[in-house]
Amino acid sequence: MWQIELCVQLKTYDLSALTAKQTFWEMGYKELIDILRQDYYLFNLSCQTKEEAEDIVRNLAEKTPLFVNPNKHTYYIKNRKSEIGTRKFEEVLVWYREEGRKKVLLDSLKSFGYSVEDLLCGVLWQITVAEDKESRIVLVQKMVKELLMNPHSEDYKIL
Repeated sequence: MWQIELCVQLKTYDLSALTAKQTFWEMGYKELIDILRQDYYLFNLSCQTKEEAEDIVRNLAEKTPLFVNPNKHTYYIKNRKSEIGTRKFEEVLVWYREEGRKKVLLDSLKSFGYSVEDLLCGVLWQITVAEDKESRIVLVQKMVKELLMNPHSEDYKIL
């Protein structure tokens, strides 16, 4: 079983991220340097190799209309190992506890002939703040709880 992450972002300005950035500044978070938002999909695939699993996800992104609209999106397959110790930002994944898209997407993938074991859909926020690593995590947790998630219907995780 391989877990492959697909991140999809707009080619143009993301108004949700710009609005969140402006709101954080108005809330007094002057340490905030930048904030980016991406659609995030975590695929669980039964494959022999990681390369095979990545090829399947690449095909899903390029050959199905479910995840990427090439007119307005770009995408990449995330490689966590290459990021260890080099990031200057924190990544926060926010997802709905009761995800309605998951069943629809899994059914659609099955109709396209793809076998995906499980799928997590969410929003990946990349938050850059002018703080050291420990202070950065505490600050980002506070920011997420105050604006980027609904505690009644969503969960989050700092990746």
